[in-house]
Amino acid sequence: MNTEASRYWRVEGLAGVSCFSARFERHSYSRHTHDEYAVGTIESGVQTFHCRGGQRLSLPGSVILVNPDDLHDGRSADGAYRYRMIYLDPAVVSEALRDAGESHDSLPLFRTPVVRDEELAAWLCAFNRRTETPEGPDTLELESRLLHGLRALLSRHAAGTLRRSPHDGNGCTAVRYARQVLDEQFAADLSLGQLAAHCGMSRFALLRLFTREVGMPPHAYMTRARLREARRLLLAGEAPASVAAAVGYVDQSHLTKRFRAAFGITPGQFTAGRP
Repeated sequence: MNTEASRYWRVEGLAGVSCFSARFERHSYSRHTHDEYAVGTIESGVQTFHCRGGQRLSLPGSVILVNPDDLHDGRSADGAYRYRMIYLDPAVVSEALRDAGESHDSLPLFRTPVVRDEELAAWLCAFNRRTETPEGPDTLELESRLLHGLRALLSRHAAGTLRRSPHDGNGCTAVRYARQVLDEQFAADLSLGQLAAHCGMSRFALLRLFTREVGMPPHAYMTRARLREARRLLLAGEAPASVAAAVGYVDQSHLTKRFRAAFGITPGQFTAGRP
């Protein structure tokens, strides 16, 4: 019997804040990124994921801290596990820093993808559960809880400034151009040969250089670009079938497969999470 389940929702009254809960045993996330900060905790079981050059383990009492654009995956380390996540738009963090009277010219980075912090793990679970079943007009309470938790989270575990991954290809003109082509033509049926020709190098040289600089091969980067646009179109109210065609998939089932592999939910679940 398939007992795996996941749910995604946006927190009504708190723009830029969404939540996720799941029980997985067999589901394995493909490598992907988020535009938002992703913070969460394990309720039971053990999850393993690769992030920032190392394999990580997250257990109950630990806090998962993923920065925007951190490339990561995820799967069970031993049997079923349950976990809860909160996704925060960078603007939410910026506003929280401004409200606290701190400099907001730059945004912080979490220092490590997993930390042991039972107090914050409990806060994450409580906030996630509280927003899962709204009790009515409770924006004041939820906003207060969020700001309290964010202040503790940032003061204990964040430093530095927000930037793209160090493997973003900024130091290589050819890779920057390849990324531009993929960002603009993600819906096209590009071959590696065509992309290499755009960059004036061989297929093998581009594949090796792109993977080294960006942290993923060109086809995975194209998938990321497609899914990013798919999320935008779904949020705008477009039907999944039309979104699939718009981002380059032959049908809705192919979009659903890629979307769930990256985010743990289907496009329909993502759309249903809108307030």
